[in-house]
Amino acid sequence: MSQEADLKRLARQTYVSYHQDGLIDLAVGWATLFWGLNLALDESGLTFMSILGVLSYVPLKNRITVPRLGYARSGARYGGRARMTAALVALALLTAGTLVFLALGMAGQLTPGPSTPAALLWIGDHPLSFYAAVAAVGFGLGGLITGIRRLFVYALLSLCLLLGGQLLGARQFVPVLLLGGIILGAGIALLVRFLRKYPAPAEEEDHDTR
Repeated sequence: MSQEADLKRLARQTYVSYHQDGLIDLAVGWATLFWGLNLALDESGLTFMSILGVLSYVPLKNRITVPRLGYARSGARYGGRARMTAALVALALLTAGTLVFLALGMAGQLTPGPSTPAALLWIGDHPLSFYAAVAAVGFGLGGLITGIRRLFVYALLSLCLLLGGQLLGARQFVPVLLLGGIILGAGIALLVRFLRKYPAPAEEEDHDTR
């Protein structure tokens, strides 16, 4: 029994270490930062740069983390089944709602008019509040599903910065850029610490032969 508990504890430690590389922070921070730049400059090319940050997550994970720690098991193993189910259902609802919002936007339904739904008019008048809700729910669900606790901190930070920007009447891009910069900076710090703690296998072999 004790051996099984030790194995579970070791697996949990490996899983936690697997997500201490800061790559998810870098991907989210990069995407948020360029999204803010897109809001500031109205340059469509920056949207591609934002998406590029997200797409780079898996290749960087395979290049940086996997050679050092191998593949880690899903965080579902370490969370309650009811909690995981609730998180996945909520994530599905959030995704569906976001897709509906984007579809309406592309159909031109966000243009103020007599037939425009009140909810969409409210979003148009309070964009930062909408962004805050989406970011907080997204980070919160990410924390529940993966067990990465700092995502809950990002959820709270999103609410504080984006809602604060809305209340203060700040331009949309200002709190978004600030949020992206903070998350990106945290990711850089985590990655540096991870690389120092877990050198590449080749580096370890060179160190052992000296």
